[in-house]
Amino acid sequence: MSRAGREVSCPEGSLAPGGKSRRGGSPSHHGELRREQILLARGRPDQQGELPSHFEERYTTLRREVSEAFQVLCAAEGVTDVDSITAASASILAVMDGLQLQWLLHPEIVDLGEASEFAITAIVNGVLHPGAPLESYRH
Repeated sequence: MSRAGREVSCPEGSLAPGGKSRRGGSPSHHGELRREQILLARGRPDQQGELPSHFEERYTTLRREVSEAFQVLCAAEGVTDVDSITAASASILAVMDGLQLQWLLHPEIVDLGEASEFAITAIVNGVLHPGAPLESYRH
């Protein structure tokens, strides 16, 4: 993420601008992760009735990395509202999850990079430069 000409690095493995993951892996590894994500989203564990532990570990790591990267950005911009930072960090991860699931199910419809960048930018700007509350807009 960049702001006013300053670069704020995304943590390794997190969603980088343009929807590109910086974490490597073989195509078969990515295919297995996609399968697990679809099963998880549909509420279906593997054949043994359990969620893969590496999936939970990856998700925990990603949650921490997204939160840390956003905290760094907010600190650089002088934002200290912990509640907003926490809510926005969770929202960024939720948007990433939802859009990735949509892309996994319908890749021909969802432009993952463009949609991710739009949503994350809106969330980040909502914390760094809050606007009028939604209630203020006419229905």
